[in-house]
Amino acid sequence: MERGRELLNEHIEDLAGAINLCMAHGHVLPTLVLIYASIDILASLIRPESQEDVSRSDYTAWVEKYLLRAGSLPCTALEIYAARCALLHTYGAESRLSREGHARQIVYARGAYTGPVELETNKGEVSVVHVGDLFGAFHRGTTGFLAELEADVVLAERAYRRACSLFAVRGPTGPQSV
Repeated sequence: MERGRELLNEHIEDLAGAINLCMAHGHVLPTLVLIYASIDILASLIRPESQEDVSRSDYTAWVEKYLLRAGSLPCTALEIYAARCALLHTYGAESRLSREGHARQIVYARGAYTGPVELETNKGEVSVVHVGDLFGAFHRGTTGFLAELEADVVLAERAYRRACSLFAVRGPTGPQSV
């Protein structure tokens, strides 16, 4: 179990570092891609034992429990999932869930922007999410997730066992080693 904990912490540190780097350099969409993919990864670690693959419900459960807990984001877990689908599959705001009217599209603001949002493709209401708020919610959510693993031995055992199956990159580190 200890090796799994170490691997999970290494992966979270690596992903958080990449997210922080993208955010610091103003790479908004890559920041979002990394956040949404990281949620997928973390949700997959705690999916039910009997379930081989991570599902939409695992993703939205993780978002509900860890990301939205503070209540600072103006959207639902399903809307976050729809935004993840839209961004990862089309690098846009429209997903099947938004087209079918099951979720509002999420559009992103950054800096001090508080103006109106207009989308040519928008077929309904949108939710404006500030990238900095999502960034902060993800970091708080990850901290809460790790704290829960420390408190829940059964959940931790599942997550750490599955963490041993995550990719591992070995060898020298740094840009010169690639």
